[in-house]
Amino acid sequence: MKQEENKHIAFKCTYNNGGEGRYAGFNGIGSNEVMQYNIEEKKHIWCSDKCCLCRNFFLNDFKGQVPMEPCFESTMFSDKYMWSFSAGYKQSGVNRGDPLHIRKTSIGKIVVLTTRFPDEKINNIIKKTDIEEKR
Repeated sequence: MKQEENKHIAFKCTYNNGGEGRYAGFNGIGSNEVMQYNIEEKKHIWCSDKCCLCRNFFLNDFKGQVPMEPCFESTMFSDKYMWSFSAGYKQSGVNRGDPLHIRKTSIGKIVVLTTRFPDEKINNIIKKTDIEEKR
């Protein structure tokens, strides 16, 4: 029986400018503008979910309790979680909320985090198309 080779992995992260600095954000709640962009423009699966705290905060015109640690992207580089990552959870169906599992990898393998800044400006024109090669 052939033994499966362990692979390196990549995470496609939703842009979050919370605590923007050395690591381009991902350490706290993102700005209202980025939150709105991820909900309305990108329609990211979690950002647009009816249970997402950011979505509910946005629908309430950014009034009330500001969400704290609403998603993986808001805690990736926090001291509290020390660079913790996860495959996430199933977002729909009867198994909604069940954890997704990372397979075919092991300790010591490389993890690549990718993201893309929203609406990049090229030659003073805001380009609203999703340019995946910019990741």
